[in-house]
Amino acid sequence: MPNVMLELLISSPPIRPTYYRLSFWIKHLAHVTASTTHVVHMSLLLSLIYARMSLRVSEAVDMEVILKSVAVIIVAYLLGSISWAYIIGRLARGVDMMEVGDGRVGASFSIRRLGYGWGITVGVLDFLKGMVAVGIAVALDLPVITIILGGIAAVAGHNWSVFYGFRGGRGAASTFGILAVLALPALLLACFAVAIPFFSTRGIKLFYGILRTTFFFAIAMLLTSLVFLVDTATGFLPDLPWIKQPSTLLAVLPPALLILNVIKKAPKPDAV
Repeated sequence: MPNVMLELLISSPPIRPTYYRLSFWIKHLAHVTASTTHVVHMSLLLSLIYARMSLRVSEAVDMEVILKSVAVIIVAYLLGSISWAYIIGRLARGVDMMEVGDGRVGASFSIRRLGYGWGITVGVLDFLKGMVAVGIAVALDLPVITIILGGIAAVAGHNWSVFYGFRGGRGAASTFGILAVLALPALLLACFAVAIPFFSTRGIKLFYGILRTTFFFAIAMLLTSLVFLVDTATGFLPDLPWIKQPSTLLAVLPPALLILNVIKKAPKPDAV
């Protein structure tokens, strides 16, 4: 029996080379697996580092945008607070526009008090300051909410100027300047629709004076908002080249500026 076992062992094929080859591939596979694991771990580590750095950069960018937005809104309010009616009234006629009339100083009152030439000049300057107030935010490519708040701040500054004891006008000219930058085609279409009934109802006492102008101003603002919404959905009006990404959120600006116009009341006599 032992002789048979010995013959079987001698006659059987050698197993050592096969064992060594198998051991070599196992070790090689283990080495590759370990190397791959290290690579994966390193990749994950680098990914985490990159993500963290990106987050910090994003936070820095967000903070920069926030600071710019706050600065632009403050500048818009200060620009709006410049009363061209007061300045021109003082320079051209020696009149303190804050102390005459009902205390609401703007282009329409300047026309009645200073004449058409100076009144139209006041209206143009108020129009331009509205354009500049939101134009800064547009030029800096700030978020839409910053543009909206900048426009509201500019009209609020015109109506309640920090330089003149929080008195001012009603912001109509500045409102048109703001919307000329953000929604010029919609504004022109709305004003064209309102112009004919506005000029054809001058003799109607129901719309006489401020009530009449406020009524048509409100119609113009609501139409501007509606036309702007339809245009952003259909694109039937030409795009403004300086507005990179038109947003439907801008449609809330005309009604917001209308509210500022409507709630502006004449100050009490003892407050003037």
